[in-house]
Amino acid sequence: MQPCLRRLTKATYRLSFVGVLLIFVTLIQTTTAQEEKLSVPETKKSFKASFNKDDIVVRARQTKHKGERLNLETLVFKYNRFDKKQSRLLPVDVAVMNQGVAVLLYDPKLQKIALLEKVQSGIVYHPETPWALTLMTSRMTQEDHSGEDAAYRVVESHAGTNIAKMIYVQDVFPAPSMSSELMSLFVVLVDLEGEESEFIRKTSNNDNVKSHLFTIDEAKGLLESRKIKDAITLVGVQWLLLHQAQIDSDWRQANVESEPTQSESTESELIGSEPIASENAGEPSEKSAKSEQEPSAKPEQEPSPKSEQEAS
Repeated sequence: MQPCLRRLTKATYRLSFVGVLLIFVTLIQTTTAQEEKLSVPETKKSFKASFNKDDIVVRARQTKHKGERLNLETLVFKYNRFDKKQSRLLPVDVAVMNQGVAVLLYDPKLQKIALLEKVQSGIVYHPETPWALTLMTSRMTQEDHSGEDAAYRVVESHAGTNIAKMIYVQDVFPAPSMSSELMSLFVVLVDLEGEESEFIRKTSNNDNVKSHLFTIDEAKGLLESRKIKDAITLVGVQWLLLHQAQIDSDWRQANVESEPTQSESTESELIGSEPIASENAGEPSEKSAKSEQEPSAKPEQEPSPKSEQEAS
């Protein structure tokens, strides 16, 4: 009787252990599934504006002031609202400006960016300082057929550095509620090596502008300490930091493909080179003496066995 009870007790313990183990495994699987469900990234949500230019009607447009850099106009317009009704007529003062470009110079080799420090007329009454860090900017002229043309002109005239690559970022409205200003933002890869770079020399000739070179870590520090107040500069620096890894990778790949190998460079140097004279005057080099003994081969004619023996 006792052996039977012992066997029954052991079997009960085994079944209990298996049951507990199954429960534990089930809990782990449930927890893992919930974590995976939470960690699944959401799909990127695309955005499309609810209205277009046909949903706004301009009733009047009056120019109040014509200036060198902008015109001040009063617009009277109405637009379709989100409740499917039309707004009342609104008179609004708008600063009308030509399209401009903003350029951020970046040296992927040195891991540095170039910014300019200059006074900004719009923040003359700022309690801290009216001087701000900015990008290189310019208004488009009649000679510029595109924003890229204007960006090339700005870099060549103000920096003078060799452009390795120009990257279009996007068009930005710095203050769309009160200005029509549109800025095309570019990141330009250039050579900023050394304090005597062309960029430093050209900008140092302007007493109204001071150039600064910042490392990538220093640029991150400028953002964290909120030292960049200019909107387009803030967008440019942040965009570069977001895409820096890919830009650096593409730049390194382009340099590897463009640089010839050692054998190719040696081969190109030897092609078309003149025979080097011997250091001792009057003594021809071994190569030239050998070439003098060999008869000149005629086109499409194999050398005779005799000439081959002489040459050897």
